[in-house]
Amino acid sequence: MEIKDIFSIFVDKDNYIYLSLKIDNVFEMVNDIFDFFFSEETIYSHFKNRIDVPFLPEPKNHSLVFRYLKEFIDSEIEETEFSPQDYSQEIIDTIEEENRFFNKHNIRRDKVGKLGEYLMSIILEKYFSFRCILPKMNLITNRNMSVYGIDTLYYSKEENAILFGESKFTTTLDHGLLLLSKSLEKYDSMIIGDIELIFTQDKLSILNLPNEKYKNAIECFVDVPTFIKEVGIKEIWIPTFIAHGQDLDETTIVSKLNTLKRDNKMGMDTKYFVMSMPIKDVKTFIELITLKIKEKENELRNKIKH
Repeated sequence: MEIKDIFSIFVDKDNYIYLSLKIDNVFEMVNDIFDFFFSEETIYSHFKNRIDVPFLPEPKNHSLVFRYLKEFIDSEIEETEFSPQDYSQEIIDTIEEENRFFNKHNIRRDKVGKLGEYLMSIILEKYFSFRCILPKMNLITNRNMSVYGIDTLYYSKEENAILFGESKFTTTLDHGLLLLSKSLEKYDSMIIGDIELIFTQDKLSILNLPNEKYKNAIECFVDVPTFIKEVGIKEIWIPTFIAHGQDLDETTIVSKLNTLKRDNKMGMDTKYFVMSMPIKDVKTFIELITLKIKEKENELRNKIKH
């Protein structure tokens, strides 16, 4: 199965809309999306950090997929304390409305956030063919590592560009755009913080980057501007992703996506990939995906035992 088999993909300049072919039937939509995004081959290649490593149906590989699925569904990320004084009233109202919806349906917000990050990650790999530098879940599952602030970290080999991704999973596209805009306001400091945290000698062996270009710059790291200059980065690339309810019409979605402010970061030319995944019934979608992840976990447990 390919991504085009489950989505109608609408492209308008740097806007991308992934509209499920089964959008009017949430059960069929979830089945298609789950089979694509959560196949053993997809999970394995993502968390092994290599899209060119084939999945072999062996106990050790089933175990690896099982471990990450279990972390994905069970682990809880401690969220930064929400400080209303740092936000406008509009942002506060949006966050509270989102929290009320998910709390009402007993859905953890951190789980929703992880799901959005993962969906964006697989799209970056399967549709754009970018390589994941280091899966965020690899940091979450390693208790000795701090979790970096930006949602995804990818690399374009052809253009020698690092991609700093930001995702949102919200009840409406308007909410997602508002919260995304707020996150992007502080992206300069987040990019600097992530480069300082991730591109370090102790992580060099697990970073999916070309050694000939990055090894020396990481080993002799002085500061972020020097690092960027030494590895020859000319642009900042920012993929953004919103999985959302309500808006399903591609013309309306594109119109709203175009309102996102796309300014330069780090004083450099900045390229944006603005992505939307409309979901008609957010509550049922998340509940069914969670159920299917648990079923997959049990299936893998039995494969490992036998």
